[in-house]
Amino acid sequence: MHGDFHHYNILASEQHGWMSIDPKGLVGEREYDLIQYMLNNLPGKNAYQTIKDRVNVFTEELSLQKDRLLLWGYCHSVLSTAWTVDKEGSFAQPFFDGISIFDNLYREYYKYPL
Repeated sequence: MHGDFHHYNILASEQHGWMSIDPKGLVGEREYDLIQYMLNNLPGKNAYQTIKDRVNVFTEELSLQKDRLLLWGYCHSVLSTAWTVDKEGSFAQPFFDGISIFDNLYREYYKYPL
């Protein structure tokens, strides 16, 4: 796995085309490696549709397992939210919203809750 795959670690170059930088070299499921990308740079409105579109593009283009991507998305959204909790109990709302988005997408595709 890349280990830190997100928008700011993908570059375009005339000489090399598209490339990713700053790999961490982890071992794990490919579906998990894309979750940070799924959660970053979400629009203020319609994050649900943005994540749904990203799920569909990645699973189709990279032949990934949609259920695994959604399950990892749910888990990582919980983890990302926990990482952002401060002493006053504030947290990053987009990560928190990701929890319900991945849960609802899983329900939409698989007809049962996580």
